[in-house]
Amino acid sequence: MKEWLEAEGKNLEEAKEKILQKLGMSEEEVEWEVVEEERRFLGLLGQKVKVRGRPKVGLHVVKAKSLLRDLLKLMKVEASINVANGNTIVIEGRDAGLLIGRRGLTLKALEEWVNMAISKEHYPKRVELDAGGYKEKRKKKLREVALKIARKVEEEGKAFTLEPMAAWERRVIHMTLKDHPRVYTISVGGEPYRRVVIAPK
Repeated sequence: MKEWLEAEGKNLEEAKEKILQKLGMSEEEVEWEVVEEERRFLGLLGQKVKVRGRPKVGLHVVKAKSLLRDLLKLMKVEASINVANGNTIVIEGRDAGLLIGRRGLTLKALEEWVNMAISKEHYPKRVELDAGGYKEKRKKKLREVALKIARKVEEEGKAFTLEPMAAWERRVIHMTLKDHPRVYTISVGGEPYRRVVIAPK
């Protein structure tokens, strides 16, 4: 269960900002409740607002975002960090391309570093990283490749072995063809050279 954080302020915005600074998140990523709202002497002496908030995502995602924010600051990379689909951290901005690298290798290394770091602090769940929309574009391309090769395998009746891919890329191929009536997929080999084979049924 995600823990609530409480804070007081002269107004709602100030109270929320105190919690956002602790979490390192945007207002939309936090669930809010107003605990207490007190107006003093007809408002002449101001007011006090107490709110509580908790992340809409898991604490492992909060920790991963915090680590990334510190790292990008050290690297002097100008980029925003947001959460999509609950477990995917998306990095956007003019410098986001620097974090992708050739064939996404820099992004892959960054993802492994983040997950290793949060696992050392006893967060068992993993996060997925994307930068500049790279993974979404790559997923679209992989689906197109999977369907194209499936047609070739179906026509020629021979298995086809794809190039080595990361685990998430292989998963896209498998999911794209899992219900195909005439071909099936299987992963072969060891990391980092593990590949997907598309074969006729």
